[in-house]
Amino acid sequence: MLFRGTPGRLVVSTILAIEAALVCLSRIYVGGHYPLDVIGGILLGVGVSLIFVGVEKDIEFLFMPLKKLLKVLGSVTLLCYVISFIYTTWIKLDIVA
Repeated sequence: MLFRGTPGRLVVSTILAIEAALVCLSRIYVGGHYPLDVIGGILLGVGVSLIFVGVEKDIEFLFMPLKKLLKVLGSVTLLCYVISFIYTTWIKLDIVA
């Protein structure tokens, strides 16, 4: 979602695919997994990804109210963080008795 509809999507996808391939090969090389374990993990990951891509619109629709709530809560949390940071900084500098 971060790079949806941008030219950087192909670059990021390629880098992540190369990284995943290197991790797969390293797990086999160091003896951490058998080759069929890695192939099974790849198939499971691709299958789950395809399921979530297929139901993405439904998931976005269901979580739209939650997204609005999280924006409000995020603003409140940020405000509380700034207030506590300023207050603790003033206490450390002995500005507030």
